[in-house]
Amino acid sequence: MAPKRFVSWVAVSSRPQLDGGSPTDQRERNLAHVAKRGGTLIADLEVPGQSRSYIEYEEAKRQIEAYRQLDALIKAQAFDVLICYNVGRLGRKRSLITTVIDLCYEAGILVYRTSSPPASLEFTRKGYSDLLIEAVESATFQNEVDQLREHHRTGMIRRTKRGFLPGNVPFGYVKVFDDKGKVKSYKVDEAKAETIRRIFDLYAAGGQYEAILSKLEGSLSPSGKRFTIGGVKRILERVWQYCGYIEYNRRGEREFIRVKSAILPPIIDETLLQRVVSEQGRRAIGEIVQGELLYSGVVFCTRCNRRMACITNAGRHRRDDGTLYTQPIVRCDHCKRSVTWRRLDRELLTWFESLPQEMPPAEESEDCGLQAEHDRVQSAIAGIERAQARAFDAYIRELTDELTYLDAKKRLEGELGALEDRLHLVRLQIAQEAHRKPTVARYNHVREVGSAMLALGKGKPATVNAWMREYIRIELGEDRKLAVSMY
Repeated sequence: MAPKRFVSWVAVSSRPQLDGGSPTDQRERNLAHVAKRGGTLIADLEVPGQSRSYIEYEEAKRQIEAYRQLDALIKAQAFDVLICYNVGRLGRKRSLITTVIDLCYEAGILVYRTSSPPASLEFTRKGYSDLLIEAVESATFQNEVDQLREHHRTGMIRRTKRGFLPGNVPFGYVKVFDDKGKVKSYKVDEAKAETIRRIFDLYAAGGQYEAILSKLEGSLSPSGKRFTIGGVKRILERVWQYCGYIEYNRRGEREFIRVKSAILPPIIDETLLQRVVSEQGRRAIGEIVQGELLYSGVVFCTRCNRRMACITNAGRHRRDDGTLYTQPIVRCDHCKRSVTWRRLDRELLTWFESLPQEMPPAEESEDCGLQAEHDRVQSAIAGIERAQARAFDAYIRELTDELTYLDAKKRLEGELGALEDRLHLVRLQIAQEAHRKPTVARYNHVREVGSAMLALGKGKPATVNAWMREYIRIELGEDRKLAVSMY
């Protein structure tokens, strides 16, 4: 009798000490069984890393070379036995495992598990009950992986609530270890902290990324090289951590946690944190108008609710002595309505000087509905997740075909991504509105420095524009009257 042709399958487990060991251990075990059975090894296939979280077989083939080779060998009927530690090595998802088993079954290929070797290498047509047992076993391995993920998730949540970072230590911090070599706290690397503070200061003042980079000459990024726009953005994304907060699942929308840590010293203070969060909120909803001219992106057009931009080529005017001059104007590009610099200067100065010594009683503002929108989007996300689970369950139970499932999967993922983006934006707006509620301190600040900021505007327009966007709102009404109010 001709020796059986074997294909060895090796895959890394998330728990190698329980699931068959390292790739080397699995390979040695497979080869030992091949030699014991007097077989011939046709191919040695290995799935790299822990990259088997695919649902569909076709997707696994596109992404992983081992699945492509296995598929070609099955179609060519180039081997008789697929040997692996257990069926859990064939994939992490039930559907992927059962697909591989079914393909082998249809091609007359025996699936040989070294964890429970068969009595004979002769392939026999198994009944439905045998296949069902294989599927149940596959589900057992999937459940184990799910339990491991849940264990990891709960561990990260507990770690976050205790004040420890759930992931890598941000740039600017170093770990402090106890006598047993465990992390007990974190400390600030002052040499890098100054660069971090400069980035946040420039951003909060309205600086664009290119302008921030120009101010970081000589400073090294976390990689030890010159800063890039991407590096600056990554630091800005962690603004809460740099203020001493620990975040879990920051980019996700489920079980988002943010707590103040007692062992992570802040690099920036709460005031700068709120300025940065407010600036992020405005940029996220596209409110910032590019430009370094005074009043650009500061005045709102009430007709279209857009910010107006400053232009200097609006036309020439003649003075009494006959000389020509250009009067800059602030214009809405959509409605084409405009207001001159001179009028803005005059009316803003009048408004600042008319502010009473004490802050007037605050009027009750109408609920902006942000919290209701937040709850609505969260509920919609939960609904999408339930729909994904139903679609997957129907596919596994063969109540729907693969094409229908893939279409539903793609559609639901698109809807989920849009909802998650919306939820992130609403959270930024909630933080922005909470920060911008009028307070006595903010009122006194505006009353005391408002006139001085106008005088500073011609020399440092970007700084003054950022200050105005933070503290006051200027609107050009339908009757072309200017209305000024305080955030």
